[in-house]
Amino acid sequence: MIMLITPNLPSGYSIFCEDIRHEVNGARSLIGVYGPVITAPRIDDNPVILSRLAIENVIRLDNQILPESCILRVIFETNSFVETELARGDFEFDHKNLPPAQISEFAKRDGTGAQAQLMSQIQIANVLIPESGRIKVRLSYGDDVIALGSLLVNIVTPENPAT
Repeated sequence: MIMLITPNLPSGYSIFCEDIRHEVNGARSLIGVYGPVITAPRIDDNPVILSRLAIENVIRLDNQILPESCILRVIFETNSFVETELARGDFEFDHKNLPPAQISEFAKRDGTGAQAQLMSQIQIANVLIPESGRIKVRLSYGDDVIALGSLLVNIVTPENPAT
C-alpha cells in the first residue's frame, strides 16, 4: 500500500546561497548554496561583510484559510540573542486571483487539504556580521510565526603566522 504524506500546514523552508539567477526558460539557478554553517574569517577587529546573500523561501499555507497579509523577515541574531533586522517584506494576498500554479493539489478524498505554495527570493548586498550568530528567516501573520530556516555564521580569527 502506498501512502501519500502531506506536509503539515503552515510550513516552509529557506535555502541560503550567494546568488539566485533567473533563467530565460523560467528556471532558477541557486549559486553557492550554503550548508547549515558558514565560516567567515575576521581580519583585524573589523566586522565580517558578506558581499551577497540570497535566500529562496518556500511557504506552504492552507488554501482554505490564507491570511490577508504576512511579513517575511530576515534577522541576524548574535550568540547573546541581540537581533538586527536585515530585510523585511510585507505581502498582501489577492485570494480571488491567486495563480493556479501556486495551488498544490495535495487534497484529501473529501476535497479538503489543498495548499497554497508561495515562493519568494530575497537578495541582500553587503550584510554586516559583527560577531558569530545566526541568520534567521521568519514568516509572521496574525499571531503566528513560522520559522522557515536559519544559517549559523561562525566567525573565526586566523592565527597570525608571524608569531
